[in-house]
Amino acid sequence: MIRKGIFAFLIAISAVLDADAFTVTIDGARDVNFMDLVNAANGADKLIFRNSIINMNVGDMATVPIEISGNVVFLIQNVNTVDNYILFANASGNIPNVGVINPGLFNVQTYRDGDAVMLAILRNTDYADMLGGGRGQFLNNARSASSNSRLLAQLDNAGSFAELNYIVNNSVAFRPGRLMRPIKILSQAYQAGHRVYNMDGTLNPISIIGDEISVYSNLLTMTAATRDMNFGIYLRHGYFDNDGLDEFSGQFTGGGIHAAIYRDIFHISILAGIDYARFETLAIYDGYGGQVYDPSGFAGHAVLDMGAKVLDINEFFIMPMLRIYGFYGKVLYDDYTDVTFAAGVRTGYATSDLGIITEYSLYGLAEAMPSGAQAGIRVDMIAPRDSVGGWMDLGVMKNDLGVFYKIGAGLRYLF
Repeated sequence: MIRKGIFAFLIAISAVLDADAFTVTIDGARDVNFMDLVNAANGADKLIFRNSIINMNVGDMATVPIEISGNVVFLIQNVNTVDNYILFANASGNIPNVGVINPGLFNVQTYRDGDAVMLAILRNTDYADMLGGGRGQFLNNARSASSNSRLLAQLDNAGSFAELNYIVNNSVAFRPGRLMRPIKILSQAYQAGHRVYNMDGTLNPISIIGDEISVYSNLLTMTAATRDMNFGIYLRHGYFDNDGLDEFSGQFTGGGIHAAIYRDIFHISILAGIDYARFETLAIYDGYGGQVYDPSGFAGHAVLDMGAKVLDINEFFIMPMLRIYGFYGKVLYDDYTDVTFAAGVRTGYATSDLGIITEYSLYGLAEAMPSGAQAGIRVDMIAPRDSVGGWMDLGVMKNDLGVFYKIGAGLRYLF
């Protein structure tokens, strides 16, 4: 008799005519490692398991023929790394049951293929069982309704609970506030390279294109001036689409105010606004287990911008900048917030020919919390005598949402 913990099992040695031949029978074993038994049966003609529960790891292999008798259960680990695995290459008797230690996302099933006992890995897709509560039931209902197929495919391919939770926590199906990300990107992009001229009106179409998110907008501004200060209002309207983990699109309309103080070498400006957005979505979790389609939401944004020219010689200037940017959006029950601190520089050169003032400039910003960067080139042309002007702005942005390319142009009328 051999004991392990408080459980016991019996190894019976059966004599046969050949004095060198024997079998080893494991009967009633509990909490015993498979490879310990295989090693104990080294040299045997057969290893028989009867009414036992055996611990096993993927990769454990028997060097002797196996026979299964009665109710035998093998508890196995790390099943997510294999499929159609040969559990026993040479086995007779019953097909054993296999359980999974800490099953997580996977279950197993055994079947016979000739003399071999095979192990099939079955991915658990009952999210009500795995996640519990309303979120799991929402996913099961989405599968039944053939909705959110891209999200479900990503979840079904997750190899661990950590990966599963990452997908859930980043999907707009459970974080609808993240539907506001395209508007956040647009609001942040408008500030880099932003210039305000006294007493003017502008029309500014802009496109921002990334791997998953694209935004298109028109911005209308009206600005008035008193001495070294100007202030004004702006309106904007546009649309966006997302083709990543989640599929959605939408439109937005918003506006706000801006004000600035300009000195010869110093400026400080502030801008703040709100947007209303309407989305076209697949099913969104309503917080209780049900589904919502095509929600709407509000967002607010603000930026404080400061700069001082450290060099201004013969129409060439270098101006370091500091910026604090904030964004808040809410859709249904979920908030989406971002606060970014940035520092950078703007440098440029201006020329005047035939009454047309042209300024060429480069700008770059390094952002923190979250980390990112913006950079671009801008060309402004103004004909003061004709009271008209225009510009073109090309840039690139990198942040926690990816890399984006910006194309903007505008018309300006000077009052």
